[in-house]
Amino acid sequence: MKPGEKLTERIIMEPVTRANQLSPADREALDGDPLSTQALEENRGLASLAPDTEPIPDRAVVLGRVFASVDAMEEPKMTLINRWFSGKRWYLQAGMAVALLLAVTVVALLPVEKSWGQADGYMLSYDLGPQTPESAQTLIQDTLMPQVKAALVAFAERHADESGEKTNQLLLNIMVNEDGAKMSIGLVENNDELLAELQADLAEIAELPEPSLQPMTWFFDGKAPCCLGNEITVNIEGRTFSFPNGTPEEEIEAQLNAWLLEKDPEHPGNVDVDIEQTGDEMRLEIRLEPGDAEAEK
Repeated sequence: MKPGEKLTERIIMEPVTRANQLSPADREALDGDPLSTQALEENRGLASLAPDTEPIPDRAVVLGRVFASVDAMEEPKMTLINRWFSGKRWYLQAGMAVALLLAVTVVALLPVEKSWGQADGYMLSYDLGPQTPESAQTLIQDTLMPQVKAALVAFAERHADESGEKTNQLLLNIMVNEDGAKMSIGLVENNDELLAELQADLAEIAELPEPSLQPMTWFFDGKAPCCLGNEITVNIEGRTFSFPNGTPEEEIEAQLNAWLLEKDPEHPGNVDVDIEQTGDEMRLEIRLEPGDAEAEK
């Protein structure tokens, strides 16, 4: 290979784009070699066509970025289901999925027991005496009810929390029959100060007589007591117990016996309830043993 050809090959292979990349001897040979000069010009033209690229970053910087990104990554949290299915063959996963679906279905079909609640409070009973239809309209509907409702609303608003939610519950019922008229007001909260305040508010209504006071315990199936006059009431040892209408005798027995056990763990007594339904009439018999305490409907 001739010396000029060697220079041209070197310029092409390296590639050389500027004359100052060559040695002084090669630069002298380049001046008298048109082929080498042409190769140099072509390399320079090709270099100008290449896209601009950022300089290669330092290796230590790149590794530092990689380590930082790995430390910042959170490992996915595996649930019990993930762990159960992870690493299993597809047919095993399918079988376990069917078993899990059957288990969920069985749980969904299980009967749900009622969650009974209990709240203590007081009942104020006002005996309004015998009433004719005309007097009941005049006294109760036109005179008493507006004043009583206004007093109860004002009482509830005074005891609302910061959000306006009422912190106690009031129940009202009017019953008029051939024996006379009776108004009942229930305070579903065991608080003597609130009771005294409520009594004082109602005492300002001139048409209301002195009420009788009865300690109350309301039992309810998952909801707060909603009404008076349409429930099963039982009186034991001076306390009246209220159950939703239609409560089975076994549930009444269970709740009353639990109350007696809580009241006197050493001598709780035992309540036996019998309910007989004849058409629209219901007969309720309560027996309390041992002891001589009386229980009545």
